[in-house]
Amino acid sequence: MTPAEFKTIRSIMGTSQADLSNLFHVNQSSIQRWERGIAPIPEDVARTMTYRFYHWNEHIAETVDKAMEMVEEQGKDPEAFEFTIYPTASSYYKVHPYGTDLTYSEHIAKVGMLYAQLLAADFTVRINYVKLEKENK
Repeated sequence: MTPAEFKTIRSIMGTSQADLSNLFHVNQSSIQRWERGIAPIPEDVARTMTYRFYHWNEHIAETVDKAMEMVEEQGKDPEAFEFTIYPTASSYYKVHPYGTDLTYSEHIAKVGMLYAQLLAADFTVRINYVKLEKENK
């Protein structure tokens, strides 16, 4: 994996350098050196990035395929495909206190990719915020 590929994959997935430094148990300057080509990207890091990107893309492709199948089964386009995102990182982590396989920014990026692909297929797509219950004070 080249430094440019590493940075591009990180950017497409919405993953911050800080997120990767936590994932790989290195400091953020290591991530910066890998992206600049100053230090070689360790093989296990390259494999993990490739694995995560493959599965990230696979989930997006499966979701788009399911949407297309639904349209074919119904015989007509839906009024719109609707997705939801959390309004803030704190609201995302409050609902997922033990984490998910995605960081908040990766969650936003994944929904954004679904949005782009369905728009490119000429569908109407809407993104709304998850409705969160108000805390009783």
